[in-house]
Amino acid sequence: MQDFAQELVDSVIDLLHNDKAALKSCSLVCRSWEGPAHYHLFTSVTVTIGRPEEEWRSLPVFADLLDVSQTLCTNIRNLKVEYDINGDQDGQGLVPLIGSNYLITPNDIARVLEKLLKLRSLSFKHLLLGTYSADRSHPSQQFRLEHLTIEDCHSPDWGILPEPMGQSLLDIMGLFIEIDHLRLNRPAELIGGAVNDSTGEVRDRVPVYISSLSLLFPRQGVPPLVHTVAKGLSFSKLTSFTVSCTHEDDIAAVGEILKTTGSTLLHLDFNLGQLDYDALLRQLQEPLRISPCTNLEHFVFRLAIEGYDRNYQQIAWEVTLRILLSVTRSLRTLTFLTFISDPSALDELERHYWIQFRERLNRFHHLESLAFTLPTEEEGTRTEEENTRFERENAVVREFAQDMLPRLVARGVIRI
Repeated sequence: MQDFAQELVDSVIDLLHNDKAALKSCSLVCRSWEGPAHYHLFTSVTVTIGRPEEEWRSLPVFADLLDVSQTLCTNIRNLKVEYDINGDQDGQGLVPLIGSNYLITPNDIARVLEKLLKLRSLSFKHLLLGTYSADRSHPSQQFRLEHLTIEDCHSPDWGILPEPMGQSLLDIMGLFIEIDHLRLNRPAELIGGAVNDSTGEVRDRVPVYISSLSLLFPRQGVPPLVHTVAKGLSFSKLTSFTVSCTHEDDIAAVGEILKTTGSTLLHLDFNLGQLDYDALLRQLQEPLRISPCTNLEHFVFRLAIEGYDRNYQQIAWEVTLRILLSVTRSLRTLTFLTFISDPSALDELERHYWIQFRERLNRFHHLESLAFTLPTEEEGTRTEEENTRFERENAVVREFAQDMLPRLVARGVIRI
């Protein structure tokens, strides 16, 4: 049995207009169906928030529907709540600034979580996420979730009032006692609010246990995520951390998170991206230290080196080598992502840095795999042009490895 189309769900809610009496008389399961088929109904649901005049298209209305439909409640595993920017005819941008139906509060989320006892995955996209409603009590229980994604969301007064906004994220996180995988994708002005301006400390750290964190910081020019993410959440049980930085303050946040993970972190995917020259230079003066992660086994490191002027490349190499020096000796797999020039064309300075890189690798006595590229799509899914480029790049890496890292090649450590 396939999930119903979103248009059908919209149509049902449209016709009922939040009329609880009508909802009670409405059955979303055809009475002619026999056997367990209806148990597969609505395993995944997307609630698309409507325009300001469509106030019935909102999360509270969906919660009302759950109040009167036990069958619907027991089947939903995945819930996505989003504002359809493609249907925004007024060109208001990614996030609307008016309309109460755009605003999602922790109270609304708690109402849904209390009904969907088998919910595994929850996602919010292009919405306004607010704090607790003053006239409503806080939920009495906390919840467990496998996946929570917050993408391109803002707080209610985004762009209007200079009011602290970090509390929005902390209130939502406070609903949960445990999250297996948390993904924050450009949560922008949700961050930076719940911080004491005099001390720089978050007023209350949220004690939610997070196993896996994926964090994509906003683009440059957007206030950094340092305080709320790094100091407002607890990462004492974090085992996997994927982070992409666009601002030097983001790196400071990463350092704060790594300090609290201690011995639990096993996998770190760290993307320094393309920081500007001054930011890289400051990293050279105070480099990020991975050393608090004493049991780190898998490390993916990305930093653009090729394609920049000589000074940038030199500083980038120095930062890379210092970070590698702080990685624990227990490392088992290392993926080092940067563009490698033609080995035969390496000049004296480039060879000098690659030799230092090789010496850093000698620290890792338990190293089982060294890769210069991430695993790509299966061969059958690539175009002929992509296959040609893939083979050419592999040939360059293979030649480079034979020239610079013959011992690791002989041990079978290098994966190409």
